[in-house]
Amino acid sequence: FWLKCVIRSALQRGAMMQAALGQVKVPKIPRAADGGPSFKLSVRVLGASIPGLPQPGIASRQRPFLQVASGSTKKETEFADFDTCFDSAKAGAGATECPWRFSDTLTFALQDAKKPGLQLNLRAKKDIVLGPLQVELNANEIGTGAVSVAERILPACVQERHGVDGRICSWYSPMMLVPLNHVRGGICGRAGGLGEAVAHVALVFSVDS
Repeated sequence: FWLKCVIRSALQRGAMMQAALGQVKVPKIPRAADGGPSFKLSVRVLGASIPGLPQPGIASRQRPFLQVASGSTKKETEFADFDTCFDSAKAGAGATECPWRFSDTLTFALQDAKKPGLQLNLRAKKDIVLGPLQVELNANEIGTGAVSVAERILPACVQERHGVDGRICSWYSPMMLVPLNHVRGGICGRAGGLGEAVAHVALVFSVDS
């Protein structure tokens, strides 16, 4: 009898979970004329946590920027500003740990949600101030990472944005922290070994089909 009750309870919980999941709306990607999906993916870059990168100084400073690639298409943000007053109420939980502030949105036109995904590359340029002169050095690597569109981005885009006609025009995700791993020659190697996370970027994804 006890075993039957346990099985019945498990089946009831499973049915309730399935019903709840059935009510969650996810982006519906239309098919293009050639049979492949076609949609626009926007990446809003909010901030970054880079423990191994020093704060900007008077004589020198590191200026991080993020490069996002989808296949052969690569786009970059502007340089980040260092600011510890990140408004987590607007950006989402965990944003206060990202003092490097961005205000960029990068948009990609994708044909296939399964590949190639997004490749993230966080880099930094060092500026040296010599009196009235400012010398900009070459960019150095900080960390790299990848985000799967089909497995991580699309399932997270469950919040709807409606147009003036009341129809759903896009879906967007909550703020997501994406780890970036140390690479050989990276300037933040002291913060982690090769392949370990040395930085995190705060991103919001949106899908417009």
